[in-house]
Amino acid sequence: MEGMTEPTMPLRERNRRDTWRAIHAAAAELTLERGLHAVTVDDIAVRAGVSRRTLFNYFATKEDAVLGMQKPELTDAVIQAYRTSDEPQFERTLALVVAMIRSTFPVLDERPLRKQLMAAEPELEATFKRHFSEVEDIVIQTINERIGDADSQEALAALPHGAESARALFMLSASVIRFAAHIDPTALTSERSDALDHAVEVFRGVIQEAL
Repeated sequence: MEGMTEPTMPLRERNRRDTWRAIHAAAAELTLERGLHAVTVDDIAVRAGVSRRTLFNYFATKEDAVLGMQKPELTDAVIQAYRTSDEPQFERTLALVVAMIRSTFPVLDERPLRKQLMAAEPELEATFKRHFSEVEDIVIQTINERIGDADSQEALAALPHGAESARALFMLSASVIRFAAHIDPTALTSERSDALDHAVEVFRGVIQEAL
């Protein structure tokens, strides 16, 4: 978990994480104090002790800074892990979705704060939904690229409905993640989550029984 890994984190990465946290904390605090529209980027930068330019190096918009979100990043390592995994297609997809969500929410343990912010400022929900939609687009595109690979006959056979199968796999993975989070709010912050494993077993059993 994060508290276990930070002590061994390289200094440069630790400084970057600290700056990220400072900007997000300042943006969230100011929004709760004054309201979203009364807070400017300059206000956030001053409270966080950074320049305006530094703020935009970390967050694309004021709303992203408030929620502690960023554009999802599909790294070469994540792509490689997905393509070379010997897990069933669903488990591979679930791992891909988890990786994308973690890249969008670098600090996942602030879920209660994000809920509080969206309750206070409902328009922030649009920012949240936009990033989650980006996660969905990346995952579906990655699955479809695998389906379209002429050398991946196994993937073609396993997903006979093409893009529809890709979207269904994403939606099922998202449901499993939400289910796991109800069991254990730290499900996405742990390197290995028993709650996610349990959720997969529950969903697989329900679907097999229902069919």
